[in-house]
Amino acid sequence: MGPWITFTTGFFEIFYYQLDWGPGGGGVVKALYTAAKARRNVLPNHAITLPTHSLAMDLSSEIILDSPYFRIYSDRRIDRLIGTSTVPPGFDSATGVTSKDVVIDGDTGVYVRLYLPDTAASQSDGDDTKKLPVLVYFHGGGFVTQSAASPSYQRFLNTLAARAGLLVVSVNYRLAPEHPLPAGYEDSFRALKWAASAGNGDPWLSQHADLSRVFLAGDSAGGNIVHNVAMMAAASEGEAGSGTAAEAAAQIEGAVLLHPGFGGREPIDGETPEWMETMEKLWGFTCPEATDGTDDPRMNPLAAAAPGLEKLPCKRVLVCAAERDTLLPRNRAYYEALAASRWGGTVEWLESMGQPHVFFLFKPGCDEAVALMDRLGLIFQGLSRWLKLAFVVFNATASIVVAGVLANGAAHSSHPRHFSFSSGSDAARLHPKMDNTNNTSKLDAQIASIGRPPPSKGHGAPKTPATPREISAAPPPPRRPAAAPPLHPAAAAPPSRRRAAPRRRAAQPPPQNPNPIPFVRRRHVVLPPEVAKLLPKNRLLSENEWRAIGVQQSRGWTAHPIRTRPIAIPRYEYDIYAHRLVQPLELKNAHEVAGERKESRVLLAAMDPSTKLVFDTPLLRVHDDGRVERFYGTETTPPGFDAVTKVASKDVVVDGGATGVFARLYIPDHFLAAEHKKKLPILLYFHGGGLVLDSAASPMYHRYLNSVSSKAAVLAVSVNYRLAPEHPLPAAYDDSWAALCWAASGADPWLSDHGDTGRVFLAGDSGGANIVHNIAMTAGARHGLPSGVCLEGAILSHPMFGGKEPVDGEARETREIMENLWPLICPQSTGGLDDPWLNPTDDGAPSLQNLACRKLLVCSAERDYARPRANAYYRAVKQSGWRGSVEWFESVGEEHVFFLHKPECDESLALMDRVVAFLAED
Repeated sequence: MGPWITFTTGFFEIFYYQLDWGPGGGGVVKALYTAAKARRNVLPNHAITLPTHSLAMDLSSEIILDSPYFRIYSDRRIDRLIGTSTVPPGFDSATGVTSKDVVIDGDTGVYVRLYLPDTAASQSDGDDTKKLPVLVYFHGGGFVTQSAASPSYQRFLNTLAARAGLLVVSVNYRLAPEHPLPAGYEDSFRALKWAASAGNGDPWLSQHADLSRVFLAGDSAGGNIVHNVAMMAAASEGEAGSGTAAEAAAQIEGAVLLHPGFGGREPIDGETPEWMETMEKLWGFTCPEATDGTDDPRMNPLAAAAPGLEKLPCKRVLVCAAERDTLLPRNRAYYEALAASRWGGTVEWLESMGQPHVFFLFKPGCDEAVALMDRLGLIFQGLSRWLKLAFVVFNATASIVVAGVLANGAAHSSHPRHFSFSSGSDAARLHPKMDNTNNTSKLDAQIASIGRPPPSKGHGAPKTPATPREISAAPPPPRRPAAAPPLHPAAAAPPSRRRAAPRRRAAQPPPQNPNPIPFVRRRHVVLPPEVAKLLPKNRLLSENEWRAIGVQQSRGWTAHPIRTRPIAIPRYEYDIYAHRLVQPLELKNAHEVAGERKESRVLLAAMDPSTKLVFDTPLLRVHDDGRVERFYGTETTPPGFDAVTKVASKDVVVDGGATGVFARLYIPDHFLAAEHKKKLPILLYFHGGGLVLDSAASPMYHRYLNSVSSKAAVLAVSVNYRLAPEHPLPAAYDDSWAALCWAASGADPWLSDHGDTGRVFLAGDSGGANIVHNIAMTAGARHGLPSGVCLEGAILSHPMFGGKEPVDGEARETREIMENLWPLICPQSTGGLDDPWLNPTDDGAPSLQNLACRKLLVCSAERDYARPRANAYYRAVKQSGWRGSVEWFESVGEEHVFFLHKPECDESLALMDRVVAFLAED
């Protein structure tokens, strides 16, 4: 087992957790480790797991390019190691966005995935003022991997469509090497023309799209495509018969290049020979027709043979880069060349500090990703980036404590932020307590005018920022070491390479309070400008409460707020500047504050300092007043048809709506045909999550059960039982039993027409496997299943069991966690960890001979913390005298429920084969 290693290339970043030193793989791992160590990119806390089989080397032909993401052979074969998983379109309940796939070229199979936010429902066909801008998006992946159906792009574009109010057209262009460039460019240009012409009558585009406002955007290789498609549109304007292409060029309002993939033969700003060689090989593989290598104008828009950048047809361009991205020098060079060209538009630069390539796809909740999303929303909405923020600090004695988190980069930027703090989530994560130790002095001040300084032009002297109309007191600037940076990552231009001239001191600094306010850390709340302007008559100010007014500018009073680049990013210490003072507001009503502007809503985080945490983990937090915060397992995906597995799914309410329990049904699509008379085994599946997390709509369970249903030819019923602690046990057991009886009765047409109630299986993982055991015991004790229903088998994958006394190999920490968790799950339990529901091997538990099924498969993993209990259960069943057959299956070198997170690794595939065989055996 090796360390956590990050290896960065221009198009991807991946984090290793386990290193496979199999045949031929050691050299690759060693090279990656050396490269990562040289870049000082050893991180202890992030992971995107690489399939363990990915380092197995195919020796049938020479490998010309080997990376953690794909492997290219001399015979032009490619092994894609990531970017092949897909999710179906549909409704996303988290964002209110609906998506669908539309084929735009039947000959090539190229399709687009459209995203339509729920705001479009209120728009009428004839009201063009309410129609949505159109964003044509091109995914990344080095031209060789990923797709428009990738889960990471589905999540990113759902969020972007909702936040920015866009109709998104995500293009699934053809990939090299099967379809070498320029195929990808041609497909993308065709998609632009298709969108600009209202999608040949597609109702979403014809009814909801503002075709006078078309934007292009893409990341990595998709950022490269943005530039080339824009240039193709510009070149077509003067061509005879160009028609739609010319219209498309005229309709492009702006372009966003996210970490664009550019190159060149001559290195710039520290590009290494190894990186240059990698790019040369990749480009030669994806575009074999190129004669100039990476100086091909499509890869190097700054090459001598490239067309002039002044020909770009759009009005605005935003170039986004990341500090730790290998492509940063090329991105900056592109921005500077465009800014220096005779192009008549506006170009802006945004650099995400401390982040790697396309980090926003893999870490969408991090501070820099949130700041980037906000910036994208602004450019698509056409808003100014020069409005200032309002900063307010509350003490813990306020009647309602607002625990909003100041996102990293939020206060450092000069553009307005649109905040949407959700109750008990991000805010509470960083602010578990609001104590009374940092109360600040009361001051008097008036609300400063909300000024909007004019944008600076070039590199001339900065404009004097707006100042408050009246100041009676202000805290002094916090002292910082001489090398400390002004905290302001959203620069309007990349930093100059020249040494900055010494700054002149201001003759008179702002008036300072003779009794300075103690500096308060981690207590800042940011409000939108509308809230900051509210007057006392609006009853949003507590009477005569004036607290903690203003935060100060670092590195002197004259440091320019836009062009001063930070050299470090603080995490929780927001001693950043504000040019004006604001009245601190005590928020009385979240709805009053939000007003009618949805994007500026502020929700109270309800972090009452009187509450205490009774259970606190990185996944779950429970307060003593009953509030529960889940930081994992809340993501959902809609049912529908899965094009990869050819499985259809739907959600059906199980109990008539009394409890809200539903089941997600999965069936191979071809079995729905009328001519199919074969009945399918019924598999009831209970998801994991320790009985407190996750759902049947989770993306990973949706993917897993699509695969199981397809490979095993079963009708799967995934049960969305109620979770503890809101619904303590036996609620989950009751829901699961009700779902079993419901499915066995054939209550749904899929079940009655296609389900074989004579062959019913139970399966589940972790907490769901615990449910499997208890339901099988209930069935054996009650004999309550309908006539003709037979529980043929049960699969317990990495089951969650416990006990007061340790078993061989069980870690003390595992028992301690369960000692804290079990009382929340089952507060009525009197036996503690030896409750028969949790410890079926205890002397006081019912006999395992009562198991109602005919056969049992117990699965575990070598490095699973729950393995000792699972093995003890297997041995107890085997020795109990139960008449059925029990089997043990162990995955070597893997961890708890690894098959959900790494479905394509060797051990996951082997486990899937065993599960399929178990379901097929009669």
